[in-house]
Amino acid sequence: MCAIFVAFASEEGGIIFTKEDAKQIKYPDPSTADVNISFEDAKNKLISENPEVTNESIHGELIDDENFGIIWRVSSKTTNGKNIFAGINASNGELLFVYDGSKNVQGRDSISKDDALKIAEEYIESRVSAEKINEIELEDVNYIGPAADDLPGYYHVSYARIIRGIPSLSDGILLDVNAETGEVLSYDKSWSMDEEESTHRY
Repeated sequence: MCAIFVAFASEEGGIIFTKEDAKQIKYPDPSTADVNISFEDAKNKLISENPEVTNESIHGELIDDENFGIIWRVSSKTTNGKNIFAGINASNGELLFVYDGSKNVQGRDSISKDDALKIAEEYIESRVSAEKINEIELEDVNYIGPAADDLPGYYHVSYARIIRGIPSLSDGILLDVNAETGEVLSYDKSWSMDEEESTHRY
């Protein structure tokens, strides 16, 4: 089985990297999930811990991670154009792990944002009917920096399902694309009145 690297922040403020078996990640609906911390709270936590982030670049999603439980996975760029990636406990606001790309020099990634989007589109076309493709709209292509110096980053590509002209909060498609090889690392399709389909290949 392949493995995924997860970065943990140490008490001294450094980064410790441990290797865990890949586990399925679920994406709860923030409007119905049992959480005490909003995305705005999580964003403010990231800013307070990392004042060099640029507020307008912050992105986040609620995930149910088998290692950490329900967390906000938050990413942003710093003032020098590097990436910060963090996990924040959705119950108490605790910063569980952080990766600060401004402290590392990376050079392995060869897949551009446009490349990642094309790969995601072709992958979806191979798995989803034309009818369903016509119901989705691109939300974001977000680069996530690598968890260690010897690992590539990846692109998180998200599509929302458009229902009666309005983007759905729960329905859509999420993919992660390896920024070095272009491999689709994970695929998650949530569709009302349909079975949720997930493929995780870390």
